[in-house]
Amino acid sequence: MSNDFDTKREQLLSELQDILQTAEELFDEGKDVSADEFKKLKKRLTEKSGSYRQQLDDLQEKFSAKTRQAAKQSDALIQDNPYKAIGIAAGVAFVAGLLINRK
Repeated sequence: MSNDFDTKREQLLSELQDILQTAEELFDEGKDVSADEFKKLKKRLTEKSGSYRQQLDDLQEKFSAKTRQAAKQSDALIQDNPYKAIGIAAGVAFVAGLLINRK
């Protein structure tokens, strides 16, 4: 999952850089181009941003699904072993308390 997430993240960052570059072109060339060329640049920017938004939505949905799955697995594990969960939580709290009081 981590590798897939990193790959998607890199793709989105690349897409975002393309959008920013197109936006810079749009603003830099805005004074020197005709209305038709301006519309073409604007259309290109809109298409790229739409693609970026769709990829971001897909990545968010996948991440949310994985998070929900992990939460369900954690819940099932805790319900199956409640005393172990309580013991681990108490141990973590004890260690945290020791570290906090250790000034």
